[in-house]
Amino acid sequence: DLTPVAEQIQLLKDLVPDAQTVGLLYNSGEANSQFQMDLARAACEELGLETLDLTVSSTNEIQQVVESAVSRVDAFYAPTDNVIANGMATVSMITEPAGIPVICGEEGQVQNGGTATYGISYYNLGKLTAAQAVDILEGKSVPADMPIQYLTDCVLAINEESCQRMGLAIPQELLDQLAAE
Repeated sequence: DLTPVAEQIQLLKDLVPDAQTVGLLYNSGEANSQFQMDLARAACEELGLETLDLTVSSTNEIQQVVESAVSRVDAFYAPTDNVIANGMATVSMITEPAGIPVICGEEGQVQNGGTATYGISYYNLGKLTAAQAVDILEGKSVPADMPIQYLTDCVLAINEESCQRMGLAIPQELLDQLAAE
């Protein structure tokens, strides 16, 4: 379920063109989050954005970490991290009133309070997994011989109500893309 991290960071820059510092919010204990943060740091560097690592080890730490960072960042980036996904309502409870957007790893996080994502759909990932399972059950494939597959059809999701409450203007090209999906 690797997400297009560089495209997500570009989405952040499209939504917040004056952004200079991005808070990278993640659980340092999740290897997948560490991997995504390496990609995010590289994408931020390429766009001239400074980063601030904001790590938590449980949902109990999210509120304090976000509150301490909200005055030091222009936007947050949250990967497909289980801890952060479970605490997205807490994140948005702090970031939305402060007018600080949160770019997320997947659309479920946007539905739970994040600002936007260009990411994978777990529904579509389930369909891909089901197709692989059918191939295995029908004897067409052997799991050990199957290549790793990634979703290529990512979805744009924007929490338009949250953007409106924050006074965040959504660029017309993104609105057009939303309308086309």
